[in-house]
Amino acid sequence: MENKLKSLDFLFEQAKEQTPKSSFNQTKELFDANLDSNKGIKGKGNSIFNLKTLLVMIGIGGIAAITAIALTLNQEKKEIVENELIETEIRNSTLDKIELERVYERPENQESVIQSTEIIDDSIINTTTTFRGDENTNSEVIIERKADLFSTNSNYTGLPVSSGKMKEEPYRFPVLNEEEKKEIRKEKNKMLKALYKMDKKKYAFVPTGSYKVNDQVISVHAFFMQNTEVSNLEYRTFLFDLLIQDRKSDFLVAMPDVELWNSLGYAHNDPMAQHYFSHPAYDNYPVNNISREGAEMYCEWLTMECRNKYEGKSKYILNDVRLPTDAEWMWAAYGDNDGSYKYPWGSNSLLKPDSSCYLANYKPLGPDSTGKMVNKYFLDGGFYTVSVNSYYPNNYGLYNMSGNVAEMVYYQKEFKSSELGKDLRVYDPNNYLPGTKGGGWMSDAEELEIAYSELYKGETKPNLNVGFRPVMSYLSGSIEY
Repeated sequence: MENKLKSLDFLFEQAKEQTPKSSFNQTKELFDANLDSNKGIKGKGNSIFNLKTLLVMIGIGGIAAITAIALTLNQEKKEIVENELIETEIRNSTLDKIELERVYERPENQESVIQSTEIIDDSIINTTTTFRGDENTNSEVIIERKADLFSTNSNYTGLPVSSGKMKEEPYRFPVLNEEEKKEIRKEKNKMLKALYKMDKKKYAFVPTGSYKVNDQVISVHAFFMQNTEVSNLEYRTFLFDLLIQDRKSDFLVAMPDVELWNSLGYAHNDPMAQHYFSHPAYDNYPVNNISREGAEMYCEWLTMECRNKYEGKSKYILNDVRLPTDAEWMWAAYGDNDGSYKYPWGSNSLLKPDSSCYLANYKPLGPDSTGKMVNKYFLDGGFYTVSVNSYYPNNYGLYNMSGNVAEMVYYQKEFKSSELGKDLRVYDPNNYLPGTKGGGWMSDAEELEIAYSELYKGETKPNLNVGFRPVMSYLSGSIEY
């Protein structure tokens, strides 16, 4: 009996895998027709024949029903997956190496959220604009007014970091109490853990690949890239950890020059100078006004602190965290498309198709009362910078690759070698020129284009429109998932 049950189970499993020759509806029509033709028939022979026919029909119908149910469930599952932001992992063999590729699929109706904060007098104005599909929802504006809004017992909130003021009077380093040190260490450990684990929510994998620019094919080896620009909170954590380690000279080199906010001639920006880098309202906004030396020091600090913390525990060798080259940045920005689009979201437009949804934070043009086209920073949802995870990510899950702040890169200087051929361009790995890519909140539309390469070339000093995001080279097989 047990063997018979096993045989039946085996046959049933086989039946589930088979594709029926007739659909369920066809089988049902045949069965109904057979019943109609045999109504009122008497006699044993016909009854036996009808019983056999009935059993056969039920068997065929059962197989068809099982298949139909399975197809329906698969279709429902497929629709659920297509309607959500999903992350799949596939194996990609390149240059005899197996590399992990993360593919991000963005549903058509995914929300785009733009978070913008302004400080005016004693008020914080938080504006959140949400776009769903092709519809622009009403913006949510929250205004906080408190007489003691910025008063605090902390010695470092409102950090007075200004190279200009340092020249006029001796600089006073912030003094951190034990509670503040505890919070800094907590945030630092969170950053180190994300790097050690290569947290997918924090770092995007950019696979080995090639793209074409001006008829020139450029190949790039795989690497990891932070999916957002470095935030004020992350950079502030780095700065205060330098103080905890008594690295005061490094602190002075790396600190931002917040007085640059007052260099803007069109408005009174002292509240931004006082609070943008230090107030919690701007924790998740991109750091700016820092030197390239400060950004490089941040990358070195993150590398060494992570190695020290996880020494002997790591299953892989942690490569140096660093600034990307222009070739790496462009490949990441294209998001695995063929390089035929101007912008990271796979389009040549700064607006979502058939909607008023802006796809980046920059300096858009709009008509004034006379109809003249003028700069209107607020049209894209932010008057200054916006939160680092605003707008849509690209196909690699990277936010704000164009706009918000221009991102530091190294342009690889190329030279021609007659020994290798007149038309062959060779890159010198030890010869780089500082620059930026992607444009920022003060940039024109053209400067946001992936292939645009003239913005801030050679610039190493702090800039209102410049920030950065780090990368780390990937060695095949060095990280397990």
